[in-house]
Amino acid sequence: MATLTQRLRARLQTLDLPVLNATREHIWRTLAAQLGGNRQHTPLFRRFPKMVPHSTAALWIDRVLTHFMQAPDQPCLHCGQRGTTHVLKPCLHVVCDACFDGANYSACPICHRHADRDSPFFLPSPALTQGAAPAPLKLLERGVPADGVRPGGQPAALARPVHVWRIRVQ
Repeated sequence: MATLTQRLRARLQTLDLPVLNATREHIWRTLAAQLGGNRQHTPLFRRFPKMVPHSTAALWIDRVLTHFMQAPDQPCLHCGQRGTTHVLKPCLHVVCDACFDGANYSACPICHRHADRDSPFFLPSPALTQGAAPAPLKLLERGVPADGVRPGGQPAALARPVHVWRIRVQ
């Protein structure tokens, strides 16, 4: 339940009933327009519930990584394939045909906003291909080059761990 400030409550109490009702209707119409209340709902997955991914947690992780790390004209960061990524309009997210089945989505799989249906991503695709098996996790350390020795000869063991990321072999 929403709470009103004392100042707003006092101001609304001074309004007569027709003005108060008109104010309520204006607020509802404005909120509906801003939140899309005038549009028909379309499920994100066109073949819901049959084609919902088995692991929605893994889907969420893939969405977050794609949102922050995938760039146009680069191999897909999940499967490593080249030429399978598309930029969706108007949100400009980059999605991969091999990782996200465009034929099953009715909107951008990253932000769930409506996207231009003319994108090649939304065309029916052959069976999804799986990327290479993930390599073992590797501990990445800040400021440590690949050979494990910092400039000046300081061993990498003294570096502070930052994050553990899943590294895929290409």
